[in-house]
Amino acid sequence: MKTLRTKSTVALEEFQEETRILRNLNHPNILRIYGLLFRSDGVNYIVTEYCSKGAMDQLLSRKKFTLGDLGRMAVQVALGMQYIHKCRILHRDLAARNLLVSGKTGNYHVKVSDFGMSKVLLEEEWVAPPDAKMPIRWTAPEVLKEKRYSFSSDIWSFAVTLWELLSFGGVPYSELSNNEVCRKVTEGYRLSKPQGCPDELWNVVLWCSEYEPKARPTFQQISDKLSSVILELDSIQSVNSEEELGETPPQIVELKNEKGDYIEYSKSVFKEDQNV
Repeated sequence: MKTLRTKSTVALEEFQEETRILRNLNHPNILRIYGLLFRSDGVNYIVTEYCSKGAMDQLLSRKKFTLGDLGRMAVQVALGMQYIHKCRILHRDLAARNLLVSGKTGNYHVKVSDFGMSKVLLEEEWVAPPDAKMPIRWTAPEVLKEKRYSFSSDIWSFAVTLWELLSFGGVPYSELSNNEVCRKVTEGYRLSKPQGCPDELWNVVLWCSEYEPKARPTFQQISDKLSSVILELDSIQSVNSEEELGETPPQIVELKNEKGDYIEYSKSVFKEDQNV
């Protein structure tokens, strides 16, 4: 359930616009809306489906995932985004905090949520007004520089979101202030590769964060590429599992993510803790 506590006309109009967009969407990887409640005291609600694991950014900080898990969740995000782009909807706020998760180990279900900043894109581009809000660290350079949005700007946001997954909930550009992010990203500065991230997944991040919008892939291309990468990762994990049955145990190295959580790592495959 999403709550809006205000009597502001502008905020209420944005809230109603979000419900209008959500009400017309129907996809397994998009959060479903069940009802609305508007109260005279200014407290309004959107009633949505329940996702038992909560927001992705919080889940990443408290649970260990295999690379295969991360890849499969990323594919689901790409499929959901592919659907809304076909509906001519620009999300504008794609980030791990706006992904909701349900399911269990090995079978997670991810849904894209929070369409409060979304816009129906009737042309190829849309130039936002000067006072338009934006999530700086997830925003494409052409938007930071010229307020110029396109479906490719959502692809950039996906690159940052995928980086969040691969860094287990790290903060993008944590070493920089928002003003520094704006300046440096428009100058070509990029996120660094997370420790232990395989080249196959990192190449997808780089592909989605091409400086020129037209050089970035579509979500169809992203989902296809990630699906093939997952097959490779699962194959590596299977080989490593067989090696673990041999006489010589694999070397386990403890690494730390940006939040200080220990991660068990062996031959490019993150070990999943079945007890979490």
